Amino acid sequence: MVLQLVERFRKKYTVTAILSALGIPRSSYYRWLARGISSILTPEEETIISSYARRPDTVMDTGKLEIA
Repeated sequence: MVLQLVERFRKKYTVTAILSALGIPRSSYYRWLARGISSILTPEEETIISSYARRPDTVMDTGKLEIA
C-alpha cells in the first residue's frame, strides 16, 4: 500500500515528504520498490486515501505532508 500511496502523491510531493508523513524509512520504501511489491488497492483503501487527502487538518502547502 505504501508504494501505491507514494506513486499517487509523488507528482505533488517529494518521496521523502510522503514517507516522513507516513513514518516509513526511505530505505524500507526503496527495498520494497526494488522487490517489485505491487497490489491493486481495494475500494476501501481508495476511500481511505481519498478521504485523507481531503482532510481539513492536513496541511499540504510546502511540498511536504504535515498533520496539523
